[in-house]
Amino acid sequence: MTLTKAALLEKASGRFEWVDVAGFGKVGIRSCPQIQLSRRQVSYWDAANNRVDQDEQAKANIHSLIDQVMISETEPMFGEDDFGVLAALDGEKLNGLYDAIAKFNGDQKKVSDEYSDTSKS
Repeated sequence: MTLTKAALLEKASGRFEWVDVAGFGKVGIRSCPQIQLSRRQVSYWDAANNRVDQDEQAKANIHSLIDQVMISETEPMFGEDDFGVLAALDGEKLNGLYDAIAKFNGDQKKVSDEYSDTSKS
């Protein structure tokens, strides 16, 4: 099978779902756009020491709320300006939401893994 532009765009298009989260109700979650994921990964890297900066990586859960929790399929619930407010919340109370995002992302990874085995043709 040869990859085509249309096939790539179809397989890699963003995903959105309403997910039931205990304590929060229905929550819209989207896959993180590739450009945003790349920006986040770069922001966690300490080039001077050639390693991940632990202080920056500690922001990952909050970034997942900003990048993936949605009001609707096209409207994010939070923006970068909300980082401080989100960082001040009780993290333990957000665990269910973080778990839902991680499960959503894990399900997405399973889908992508189906297409990563190049030995299948």
